[in-house]
Amino acid sequence: MMGRGRPKQGDGAAPTETAATYRGHMAEECRRACARRSAMSLSTVRGQADQQWGLALSGGGIRSATFCLGVLQALSRIPAAALPAPPGVARSGQASAAHDCLLAQFDYLSTVSGGGYVGSFFGSLFIPGRLGSPTPEGKPQTDQEAAQQAYQVFTCDAPRMREALREHLGTARGRAEMAMAWLRENGRYLSPVSAGDTLYGAATALRAWLGMQYVLGTLLACLFLVLGLAKLAYGYGLAWAYAADGAAGAVGPGGLLPQWLRFAAGPALWCSPLWDLVALLAAAWVAPCILAFWLIYPRPNSTIGDKPDLRAALTSFPRDLGRQSGWLPAVVMAGLILLLSGIAAAVSALHEADWTRLFYVAVAASALMLLAMIWWFGTSVGNHAVIGNHRVVLTRCLTSGLRWSGAVLFVALVDTAAQWLYMNPALRMHWLSQLTLGGVMTWLVHMTQHQIKAGTSQPKLRLPLDLLFGALGLLLAFVLCVLWDMAVLWLEWNGGIPRPGPLAAAVAGRLPLVSISLACALALVLIVAHYPQFLNLSTLSGLYGGRLTRAYHGASNGKRFEHASAAARSSAEPEASDHIPYAAYTRNQMAPMHLINICLNQNVDPSEQLVQRDRKGRPMVILPGMQNHPVVPNIAVDGQILHPDPALLAQSDTLTIGEWVAVSGAAVSSGMGRGTTAAKAFLLGLANVRLGRWWQSGIPAKPDDERNRLARWMRRYFPTQVYLVEELTAHFHGLRRRFHYLSDGGHFDNTGIYELLRPERHIKLILACDCGADPAYQYHDLGVLIRLARIDFGLDLRLADGAQAAALGDAFGSFETMRRGDRDGRCALLLNGYRPGSAPEGAPDVRIVVLKPVQVGAMPGDLCTHAADQPQFPQQTTADQFFDEAQWESYRKLGALIAERVLGAGQAHAAVLWPCLSS
Repeated sequence: MMGRGRPKQGDGAAPTETAATYRGHMAEECRRACARRSAMSLSTVRGQADQQWGLALSGGGIRSATFCLGVLQALSRIPAAALPAPPGVARSGQASAAHDCLLAQFDYLSTVSGGGYVGSFFGSLFIPGRLGSPTPEGKPQTDQEAAQQAYQVFTCDAPRMREALREHLGTARGRAEMAMAWLRENGRYLSPVSAGDTLYGAATALRAWLGMQYVLGTLLACLFLVLGLAKLAYGYGLAWAYAADGAAGAVGPGGLLPQWLRFAAGPALWCSPLWDLVALLAAAWVAPCILAFWLIYPRPNSTIGDKPDLRAALTSFPRDLGRQSGWLPAVVMAGLILLLSGIAAAVSALHEADWTRLFYVAVAASALMLLAMIWWFGTSVGNHAVIGNHRVVLTRCLTSGLRWSGAVLFVALVDTAAQWLYMNPALRMHWLSQLTLGGVMTWLVHMTQHQIKAGTSQPKLRLPLDLLFGALGLLLAFVLCVLWDMAVLWLEWNGGIPRPGPLAAAVAGRLPLVSISLACALALVLIVAHYPQFLNLSTLSGLYGGRLTRAYHGASNGKRFEHASAAARSSAEPEASDHIPYAAYTRNQMAPMHLINICLNQNVDPSEQLVQRDRKGRPMVILPGMQNHPVVPNIAVDGQILHPDPALLAQSDTLTIGEWVAVSGAAVSSGMGRGTTAAKAFLLGLANVRLGRWWQSGIPAKPDDERNRLARWMRRYFPTQVYLVEELTAHFHGLRRRFHYLSDGGHFDNTGIYELLRPERHIKLILACDCGADPAYQYHDLGVLIRLARIDFGLDLRLADGAQAAALGDAFGSFETMRRGDRDGRCALLLNGYRPGSAPEGAPDVRIVVLKPVQVGAMPGDLCTHAADQPQFPQQTTADQFFDEAQWESYRKLGALIAERVLGAGQAHAAVLWPCLSS
């Protein structure tokens, strides 16, 4: 269901709440927001009590997390009571404490990727007693006290982690400073300690790569061993044929070669027997399907919607042979060709001429016509007899034939290369030393730089990135398969070099060894076959999630600071107390409702396996807990709240908040939402650059209309291997499998605003930090959001213009001015949103203030110096996740400066801005 309740194709079987129940959940969120503001005695800054405000922190890695931290600090220092009140609204509430700030006015917190780092740190501060209660007598901290402390933490600057701070841990201020100091100390969250810690991460990555190779390699070993058995069977057939023909049956090194490829001809001709299968598929499948298609056409005065009338064809054949629709012309043509072949053979016999080749060509052509007729009959059953449908079916058959022929051709090339290299040890060593991936990768990276480096003009060669990724991925796959095939050959020949010999004896001698090896390989496959979670253990998500948990959730873990040993505070891995369960995170009703945005990858539609060509993913959000389950959180996918099956809860994956945030930030993986391509998935998968996660939700899978029995059988008995193959080939089925592939929420919407725009939430004001990498200020992420909002919610987002824009011109710009660089201190955009039925000249239904990292005037000297040293600041690449002290402080301070410049009560435009935003 999209935002306006429209059902999506294929979703009818999903176990979802009804639309009324979904609206009830959103209404409960609204009631919670109003109750929270009332319980905390916040000042009134909005025109109506039922209006909700949302805060969106976008993706962008550590750059976004640090910039957003500065924004949150600035919001916590702006007193709500100091803001201009809406016209006709009297102030209520008591501005009695630090928590009555602008930051506390936001009811929702929606985060994506890097924004989730600092967003989850903010949310974790609301857990009573987590940071540590400063109350005497050790009384438990109440929800309101934890909320007040959470807002107080953000009023602190981020000092250095000094030993002297431990002396003040008994005070609220001391613990707040310690939390902020922890964030500063851990800006390099992926490698926080030393070079030894980097080596530890490298060892973890190596272990993950070997785990993935174990799953893939044992599967390949089984396939090549099965291929070995097939080649042995083929050898038995050749031996029997030679014996029947009276031939000795000389054998090549594989024991499978006919006389025209025997070993005496040279080792370079040790070709794979699969070439025969390639030729067979082309002759018996591909070519007849092509010919059968052209034999289907309507008779006179008929259309493609009619069925062929065989009786009419018989009666009209004598006068209109050339326009029959189907089998009769094929029979006649085949008969004529055979007749001509017989005449040619007779003539050649009379004149003692060698027309044998011509005879073979004629027989082959006749066989092709007969096969085309068989395909024509085999595909013209039931509704397929309609001419139009019949053509479609034959086209699908041709597609399948080309797919299988291509796969067999690839395996034939692999097997030929493996046999050739195995037979020639010297050549093998030379090939491995000369043909390295390094040179190829260097060339590809060099050519790619011309396309991705800003300012590059007239590159020598422009190739699509997908083509480069596909070529490199195919090369990696070829090398990997050749190596495993050579390993199988080594087992088959017991480490020896093949020698010529009798065919039957060579086949019989290798059969037991190949069979035993296949049984052992199959046992290794079965070890992980029914444990798909092994795929997550072989990714980098564990390392990534652990480092995030340590850096950002460790900052709110007061138990870390209470240790006398500094080792507990400098550990590179999270402690057990750093991990936060979902139930504990969402229990405090005084906290803003945190929406963690994730992308549910789905690019295979159940109807005829059609691809969702553009989005290739669906928005998934971890909702705040109203009546939360202790194992599986409240989850919404495309506006549908999903419920786990109680019978499947024991099998579901229980993730901590840190793991959910890591999934929300899985920017580089096989599945990347609208950025998913088969070439990219294949390359990243083989290199094991995988941050995504296979998640078993406990939600019953939707009905699967898989028509391939072999695929269903493999999925039942070898699910781990099937999921890995689907990941490598970019086949993601959404909710139609027990395991769902999740990745960065930015793969659907990188701004974090999308979920806040659902009309059921009644959000009137959204403050967004747009921190995605945007060095040219093209606002690509915001453009995607505007398009999604119009399509899914009917919401028209427009830039503020007219007198309003002129009054705010000192801080707010437009797309054009930001793109041209004519910013002159402008660092924000104001968007007005109008839902269906709203007049554009009237009051907007939603307003969005977008803060953009940009250099502004009156920056402190250290920021000016950093900008001079780093010309790309503040739009440095997201790939840089190792911020040093200067980077971390510069982005944090810039975020605070921009938030104060745009939203501060003392700004010149505040008298115009706040009555506009709060009305």
